[in-house]
Amino acid sequence: MDSINDWSSRHTNGRIPKILDQLQANDLMALLNALYFKGAWTYEFDKSQTRDRLFTLQAGNPVTCKMMSVTGSFDYFSADDVQGVDLPYGGGLYSMTLLVPGSTLTVDELAARLTAEQWAQWKSRLHVSNGTVMMPRLKLEYEIVLDDILSRLGMAVAFSLTLADFSAISKDIPLYITLVKQKTFLQVDEEGTEAAAVTAVTLGYKSTGPAAGFLLQVDRPFLLMIRDHAADTILFIGKIMEPKQ
Repeated sequence: MDSINDWSSRHTNGRIPKILDQLQANDLMALLNALYFKGAWTYEFDKSQTRDRLFTLQAGNPVTCKMMSVTGSFDYFSADDVQGVDLPYGGGLYSMTLLVPGSTLTVDELAARLTAEQWAQWKSRLHVSNGTVMMPRLKLEYEIVLDDILSRLGMAVAFSLTLADFSAISKDIPLYITLVKQKTFLQVDEEGTEAAAVTAVTLGYKSTGPAAGFLLQVDRPFLLMIRDHAADTILFIGKIMEPKQ
């Protein structure tokens, strides 16, 4: 367990120091994947412009947060009651894209709209514009067990004790997925962004239980032997004709 969590910590710069709390008794292996990103804004937010401002939750109630502000030229679009902006990191190879729903949309409705086709259309509308971006300073940690979600998406067989087939990984020991867990970390401040994610997949072996055994019913005359296995010798041999007591 320590080696798994140490791997998670090393590959996320310490941001996700523990991915698993325990392993099941029949877990045979754990497959891990990590993603780590740290980037400085091309155009930093001015810390002196960060203010306490209101952020309205989806339920409609406002909360106070530290709101950052930056003014400059950014790739931007406004269409379909959605605003989008690209905030570049470093030399521009990476960026953070913000999509903000307008007054007629909820964020869930916006997410439902975000198909590959719609995203391609919105990207094509990005154009350099002068403006100001105000966004909250963030530090978030999140974890989720994905077993049920992946099963509903069509992976139920992989979690099945009887139907899973991972023979490409293990030919001799039948395996199935016992857990898929993901942890994420995100920090956004005036200087840039740090993000990390680790996904762990544990695979257990199938316990086949006792085999359907034979039945030997000694109800007629029989032979018996007493053997010395070390010497491979029959010490006694006899024919039993009737079960005398």
